[in-house]
Parts: sequence; structure tokens; C-alpha cells
Amino acid sequence: MHSKGRRLPPLLVVALIAVPLGAAIAGRDAYIALIVPTIAAVLGLLALCRALDERGAGQAEDRRVLRWTVSAFAAHLLFGLVVTNTPSAVYYLGGDAGTYHTYARWIAEFGTRSIPGGLQTGKEGFYYTLATLYRVFGFHPASGLVLNAALGAALVPVLTDATRRLFGRDAAHWVAPVVVLFPSMFLFTSQLLKEAPIVFLLAVALNAAVRIAERLTLGGVGVLTLSVALLLTFRGPIAMVAGIALIGGIALGRRQVLSGLVTGLIVVMVLAVVVIGIGVGHSGVQSALQSSSLQDANRVRTGLAYDAGSGIGGNVDTSTARQALSYLPVGLARFALGPFPWEFRKPSQLPALIDVLVLWWLAPKAWRGFRTAARNHGRRLAVFLLPAIATATVLSLSVGNLGVLVRERLQVLILVVPLLAYGISLRPGTGTEPAPEQVPGAPALVA
Repeated sequence: MHSKGRRLPPLLVVALIAVPLGAAIAGRDAYIALIVPTIAAVLGLLALCRALDERGAGQAEDRRVLRWTVSAFAAHLLFGLVVTNTPSAVYYLGGDAGTYHTYARWIAEFGTRSIPGGLQTGKEGFYYTLATLYRVFGFHPASGLVLNAALGAALVPVLTDATRRLFGRDAAHWVAPVVVLFPSMFLFTSQLLKEAPIVFLLAVALNAAVRIAERLTLGGVGVLTLSVALLLTFRGPIAMVAGIALIGGIALGRRQVLSGLVTGLIVVMVLAVVVIGIGVGHSGVQSALQSSSLQDANRVRTGLAYDAGSGIGGNVDTSTARQALSYLPVGLARFALGPFPWEFRKPSQLPALIDVLVLWWLAPKAWRGFRTAARNHGRRLAVFLLPAIATATVLSLSVGNLGVLVRERLQVLILVVPLLAYGISLRPGTGTEPAPEQVPGAPALVA
């Protein structure tokens, strides 16, 4: 009874502050579209936190994860409601939100075939998700904001569990502040944008991959397959790259190479059945295959470079393999640590500088974490490093805009959160773990 009593304050915060205030902001007509999904979201987050509790870790740490999760949900939801009901803020922070709302409403009212030109394959998932919510709760963005707030908050327990399995409890302790307080992570997952479901599905896929690398289970394979298949409907090309790299990371990350190869083959077969046999994510595979050339990536990057006065690298040509390889070191450096101060051209772009400064502050910690993890954990790092590197490589060749760079980088950051948290947990100058964990070992990456 005492344990349950300690869980009430976060719920009261959401029920007594977030929901009534959000309803007042959204308007009386949207009250049902806000309150009912909010109750369902809070219950779902509670169930997720309970399911991912570390048995034997102590109730204090479990309650801490719960507090961060529910507080993150309330903060995401309130921020999203304020922005959505402030037209100038929508235009400045996430103009695509209006497009998603309009198309989803159109689908809910008249069906997909009524949209001129149809939806772009491999990106239709978010439209259908919003349309489903609108059919149930009416044409109010509030229900979509609740969903995104819940998915953004769910990153805390999902990544905490993955980090704990990789690097232990001390590293897992730092996941919540990294996920919740990183500027772009909070900003783009709070609005009516598809970043929240994309990074959530990537986090779930990473968690499942870490579990499979430890021990092959039917549940782990099922979760990984479903998350990648759904991701193919939100952002096909990235899902294709990250999914293949995650499977490769599992194969390399297991203790025995042969066992890893067999495990990877099993995951590939199950994923093929879901995508090809059932059809979930099939359009995303088609989209990825049709737009996977260097010429397409160069065309996208060049178009972004001359858009809205915030382009970068507009004079670079990466349409051939040789040109792409020569640009890749610069592109990766810019993608990982940019935009650089000299690339900002107007005051409206300065908020992105906050994101960059936080990233620069975390970079040395990530490097310290990598060096120590390479010695102590070996090939286990491939589970998240391989998809992170593959995704960063693809995006660095197609991103040519400051705003898009900050937004797209989330798909890589979410994969390296365990490494960032691990680096923060290490004592500077020692490169040693504060509390070694009993985790499966693997051959070292470096001597």
C-alpha cells in the first residue's frame, strides 16, 4: 500500500494541472478529445513503467523513472497545446503540423483516394494515425498531441531499460534527463509532428535488439519486427537503413559469431514475413528502393539548401560515389556537431544554437563513454553503433538545411542515448565504471 501511495503525486500533477489547463487552452469543444486520451495515456505509461521495472533494483529508482516519465508527459502535452493554439509559434517551430492535421482530417472525412496525388509512400503512417484518432474523438489536434506526448515520455522507461542492460544502473540513471531535457528532443516530440512516433519506434527497436543480443526470444523478435515494420510506414528509407543495421548489430553483438549470424537470419525471415507476406511497411520498402540513389539524395539536399534562407552546402555535388565519399567527412562532422556558429544567418535561427551547445557539452562525455565501453563491453556496442553510423551516413548526404539538420539528427541521437548516459556516469579522467554490472561479455573492440 505504501508503494502505491508513493505513485499518486505524478498522477495528481497530470490530473489536476495538465488536463484542466490543457482543456482551457484547447477549448471546450476539444475537452473530450483531450481528457479521454490523456487518461488512457497515463494508464499506458504506468503499465509500461511497471513492465520495465528492474526487479531487485529497489523501489526508489523505479519511482524516479515513473516521476520523470509522467512529468515529461505533462510537460510535452502542455507545451504542445500552447504551441498548437498559437499560430505564430506553429509557423516558427513546426509548420508541418498544419499539413498533417489537414490531410488527416481529409482522410477521416473522405478517405485516402480523395487526396489529390495521394500520399507519399513510406510516409503515410502518421496521417493514418491522426485520422484514426480524429474518427474517434473528432477533428481536434489535442488527441494527436496527447499521443505524441505519451510517446515522447515513453522514451524514458524504454531507453532506461536498454541502457541498464548495456551499461548498468549508474548509466541508466542519466537516461531520463538526457531524453527529457535535450532541447530538440523535447521541442519536436511535443508538437503535432511525426518525430515522436519515429524516435519512439527507433527506441523500441533498439530495446528489442539489445534484448535479442542478450538472449534470443520470440517476444524480442516480435517487438523488433513490429517496430521496424511500423517505422517503414512513417519514414521508409531511414527504417530500411536502421532496420538492416540493427539486425547486423545483433549478429555482431552476440557472444558467439555463429549464434549471432543465426539470430540475425531468424529476425530477417520474420521481418520478411511481416513486410512482404502481411504487407505492413511494404510501401516503405518500395519508397526506400525507389529513392535510394545518390542522385536522389543530392537532389533533396540541394533543394533544402536553397530553401527558406537557411541552406548549407548548396554548392556541393554528391551525385556520384566519388563525390559523395569526398564530401562524407565534412557532411558527417556537420551532421554530428553542427550547424556551426558561422552557418547561422539570421536571429530566428539562434534557438538551434542552444541545441548545438548542449551537443558540444555532451560530445566529450560520449567519447569518454565510447573509449571505456569499447574496452569493457566490446562487440555489444555494435547493437546501437552500427544503426547510428549507418543512419548518420545516409542523412548527412541528404540534409542541406539548418532546421532539417537539427530535426533529422534526432533519429541518430535516440540510438546513442545509452552511450551518452554511460559517458556522463563515468568519472572524468578515470575511464572506469562506478559500479560494474554482471552483463554478458564480448571480445573487446580496442586493446
